[in-house]
Amino acid sequence: MTAKEYLRRCYHLQGLIRAKKEKIAQLRERAVSCNNRLSFEPRAQSGGDRMSAAVAKICDLEVRLALDELRLAELEAEIIGRIDALEVLDYRRLLTLRYVNYKKWEEIALEMHYSYRRIHELHSRALLYFEGLIQ
Repeated sequence: MTAKEYLRRCYHLQGLIRAKKEKIAQLRERAVSCNNRLSFEPRAQSGGDRMSAAVAKICDLEVRLALDELRLAELEAEIIGRIDALEVLDYRRLLTLRYVNYKKWEEIALEMHYSYRRIHELHSRALLYFEGLIQ
């Protein structure tokens, strides 16, 4: 695994967490809309089964979401610890801004008072240095 792949694991895991949260919201919306249909006709048993199936799916996704959030917190702590072990402060700051705070290159360049090109050169060096620490 390259240094970049190692550092981007949090970003990918956050994407999965966002997707699960969106799915839970969709399932809740469907469950509420099914429940809000008013009718004077007696409900068939299958309607209740659909509601309980939706609730079961929501509960299952919420459990998996909680596990992913716990894994994300552990992964962030691990990555922050490894970044903090870097001796070169510019490398440490750049990798933290990019892979912990998820800042864009333009924001990093402004914050560190470097040109866009210089930030990319510094990033390449930081990744090479970091890769030596994780192997």
